[in-house]
Amino acid sequence: MVPLELGGDPNDPANLWIEPNDNPNATSFVNAKDTLENRLRSLVCSGVLSLSIAQKAIASNWIAAYRTYLGNLPSYSGSTTSLPVANASCSISAEPANDGYVGDYYLTINSNQPDQKATASDAGNSWSDYTNSSGYVRILLYYTSPGEQVNVTVGGASCSTTA
Repeated sequence: MVPLELGGDPNDPANLWIEPNDNPNATSFVNAKDTLENRLRSLVCSGVLSLSIAQKAIASNWIAAYRTYLGNLPSYSGSTTSLPVANASCSISAEPANDGYVGDYYLTINSNQPDQKATASDAGNSWSDYTNSSGYVRILLYYTSPGEQVNVTVGGASCSTTA
């Protein structure tokens, strides 16, 4: 998760994860995350960026960090639009909207997925919005039945609750 060149611990299981290549046609192991690692190391070593900020950026959402420090991710024919983020997680709570309409609920979603699309779905509908830079978003659901299961995906994370 945090590369060795930015002080990542090679012996901590929480720091180890499989890094899939983002290019399905790759003939080497080099990928976009490697390019970001090199850029962050360069910024830290030159004193432009603190080590702690670089570590947090790459550990929390390396795709957002890539966009911040390098621009848009490269696109490859046949590649997916959403690359995996290590240890993606979210939590969700639902409460009646109290807006005068039975079946309207507010979902409060907290995640480690900043600036990502969050989609909430019940049995018949779905609603979307984007998380802020902290991974938070509040979504208003319409016409959801009390006790109905609501599933949320945000970036690489998923969670659920009942309305």
